[in-house]
Amino acid sequence: MQIPRHLDIRTIGDPALSSKASPVERIDDDVRRFGEELLKMMIKYDGVGLAATQVGVGLRMIALAVPAPDTSRTGEPNSPGELILSRKMPALIINPRIISSSKEKDFREEGCLSVPGIFAKVERPSRVLFEGLVNCKEAITIECAGLLARAIQHEIDHLDGVLFVDRLDRRSLSKLKRKIEETRRESAKNNFIRERR
Repeated sequence: MQIPRHLDIRTIGDPALSSKASPVERIDDDVRRFGEELLKMMIKYDGVGLAATQVGVGLRMIALAVPAPDTSRTGEPNSPGELILSRKMPALIINPRIISSSKEKDFREEGCLSVPGIFAKVERPSRVLFEGLVNCKEAITIECAGLLARAIQHEIDHLDGVLFVDRLDRRSLSKLKRKIEETRRESAKNNFIRERR
């Protein structure tokens, strides 16, 4: 797969955002370089996560920069994933996959670098068992909860061509429908490229 030299964040309406990404078959210098650029792009835009498809690259790779949870505020212990991955952030995950999800769910507000200016509560499983290759070297299978579990699910959705607005219930979607359409029209005017920082 050809990895472009210059990356731009694609916005709602771009066909790349509804495409399913392919697994990374081999980790070479191009994949490593792209991973570094994906991390830089996420940080530049103050993102908590960024998927390769959001910059028009159809590979199963995500960048994460989820802050460590404040357990004194939540009163809940950190999940193994929060304990281990928070020390590796920002992190690049290659071929991330959710193995299982909890039946317990929660609602939390989400936003997206590819859907600028729109925020809405999305229901997702509160815990996931997830696997992937961290920073091109360490294979992990680990249980994650909290914002980390949510970010992983959100970014893997991107790799499957799903935006968070696609997961809204009917009522929430009807409230945001006009704003989503306006955002899509504005995106089209910019060739579905987010304004550069």
